[in-house]
Amino acid sequence: MGCAMNHLSLFSSTGRGACARRRRGLTLIELLVVVAIMTTLMAVSLPILNPVAENRVTREGVRALQSALDTARMRASRLKRPCGLALVPYDAYPSVCLKCDPISCPPNYCGDALDSTCNISTGGQVTLTGGDATMLKAGNWIQFNHTGPWYRFSAQGQIQLPPDMPTNYKPFWSEGAGASGLPFAVRQYPVGNSANGFKKALGLDPPVTFPRGVVIDLYASGVGVSGGAGILASQWGTASTSKMPIMIMFNPGGGVEIYYNGQAVTIPVKQGDDYSPKIYLMVGHWSRGLREGDTLRPPQDGLSNVEVASTFWLVINPRTGLVTSAPNSPFNDAGNAASDVVNTRRFARSQRDTMGSN
Repeated sequence: MGCAMNHLSLFSSTGRGACARRRRGLTLIELLVVVAIMTTLMAVSLPILNPVAENRVTREGVRALQSALDTARMRASRLKRPCGLALVPYDAYPSVCLKCDPISCPPNYCGDALDSTCNISTGGQVTLTGGDATMLKAGNWIQFNHTGPWYRFSAQGQIQLPPDMPTNYKPFWSEGAGASGLPFAVRQYPVGNSANGFKKALGLDPPVTFPRGVVIDLYASGVGVSGGAGILASQWGTASTSKMPIMIMFNPGGGVEIYYNGQAVTIPVKQGDDYSPKIYLMVGHWSRGLREGDTLRPPQDGLSNVEVASTFWLVINPRTGLVTSAPNSPFNDAGNAASDVVNTRRFARSQRDTMGSN
C-alpha cells in the first residue's frame, strides 16, 4: 500500500510538473495579441515623441551656435579686431547652412614703413606713400590719423561715408585740395581658417557642426521684423544662385557687422515700424528648410521651419552684440497657425525682451 501511495504521489507530482512546463509557454494567438498591442502603442506614441525628439536636437544645435557666437565676441574683445562666424550655405541647397567657420579680420595694415602716409583727393580717391596699394580694395575700411570713423572702400576704390553719417556731412578732404601726409590704418576683409596666416596665433576653434538633421534655415533668417523673407531669399541675392558665406562679425567695442559677397551689409537703424532691427537666425530641421529656388521642398507633413514649435530663433542685437535664444511660436495671437516669418520673429523678439536682454 505504501509503495502504491509513493508511486501515486510520484506520478501525480510528475504530472503536475509536466502540466506546469506546458503552461509556461505562449500560444501563437497570445503572441499575435501582444504584437498587435505593441504596434498600436507605437503608432499612438510616435506622433507625440517625434516633436520631443526634434525639440531636443534643435535645442542642442542652438546651444552650439550661441556658444560659438559668444566665443567670437569674446575673441574680438581680446584681439581688438573684428571676429565672428561665417555661415556657409550648403552647395546643393544654399537655403540651409550645415556648418559655421570661425573667421577674423587680420591685423590692421598701417603701411610698409614707420613713416607711411596716405593722400586723399577731393573726390575721395586714396593713394599710399610707402604702402601696398592693393589694400585699398572694396570690402576694406580705412581710418585716418588713427582716430574717428572708419570709411569703407567702394568697388572703384573710393571712400564711402559710414551709413550713420548725417546727409549734410562734409568730410574734411572734400574742400580745398584734399588732404595729404595722413597716417592711416586699413582694416581688411574677414578671412577664414584656411586663408588666415595668423590661425595658430589666434587659436581659432574648428568649424561649428550641428547635430544630425539640424541646420540654420537661411531662407527664414534675416534682419528685422518687417522685411518678409530672409537673408538669401530677398536681401542679399536669391537662394537659387547665391552661395557666398554670410559673415557675422563682432566689433571689439561692441556691435555687429554683416559681410556678404565682398562687402559689408548695412543694418538700418530703423526698418519700417521696427526702430531697433535685430539679426534673426532660425535653427531648424534639414527636411523643413530645403528649397529649390524660392520654392519649399515640402517634408512629409508639408510644414516649414517657421510653422513648427520644435525650432528656435537666435536673436543678435547689432548695437551691443548680445546673443539670446527663444523658441519659435508657429501660432498667432488668435491661436491659429501663422506661417508668416515676420510674426514668428516678433514673438522671438518679445521673448527676448521679456528676458531683459535688451
